[in-house]
Amino acid sequence: MESFKRGGYQVLEDGTILDNRYTIGEMLGHGIYSMVYAADDYITDTRVAVKIFRNVPKYKKAGLYEVEILNELGDLDPDNKIPIVKMLNTFIFNNCVCIVFDIFECSLDKIASERVTDIAKELLISLDFLHKNGFIHTDLKPENILIDGDKIVLADLGSVIRNSDKKLAIVSTKEYRAPEVIDGVWDYSIDLWSLGCILTESLTESSPINSPILVLIDLLLVVNPKNRITAKEAIHFLENN
Repeated sequence: MESFKRGGYQVLEDGTILDNRYTIGEMLGHGIYSMVYAADDYITDTRVAVKIFRNVPKYKKAGLYEVEILNELGDLDPDNKIPIVKMLNTFIFNNCVCIVFDIFECSLDKIASERVTDIAKELLISLDFLHKNGFIHTDLKPENILIDGDKIVLADLGSVIRNSDKKLAIVSTKEYRAPEVIDGVWDYSIDLWSLGCILTESLTESSPINSPILVLIDLLLVVNPKNRITAKEAIHFLENN
């Protein structure tokens, strides 16, 4: 834990109160940018997740950017119809950006493969929403897909960029990275390649060989991005097969 503290992480004890509202519980996970804790919200009497960015300038900047993106996407989906994680609150604690979300049971890497079609449909709805509003997720992977019962949402929106923004040289986790990223010329379709990789991982030996998901994977994992299926086209395909 000492190494975490030196790196600007907020190592909190059970029972710590944040923002005069959230009672911290167990740590749910950590990454390069932040730590995530379970917490009890005494105002709403609900269990939530609190993401606390590191107290390092570049990570604080990343946290503020994620808040900006979450606010913008929330404004575009006021009725909460799109399966994308929603920000419940944000505040500053010890000079760290904090974001509050609903808490979820698990991520995709812990879910049974028989739900793959439902998961694909929800993710395609999320991606179609992002893409038609000019955004690219850029880091679609199992850990960024959260599941709680029948609810499935796309998370970790700090990686989202606007298509009009200057493209970074390298994006995406390497196992899910579209080939065109290496060439430095890419767009929305990199998200579809990543989805194809995720769906491929979810298949098992018992998966039916005539499954529409297998056909969809072939349409997603097309090397030439100009010929790759779009999210909207993929939704139409699943609805009709």
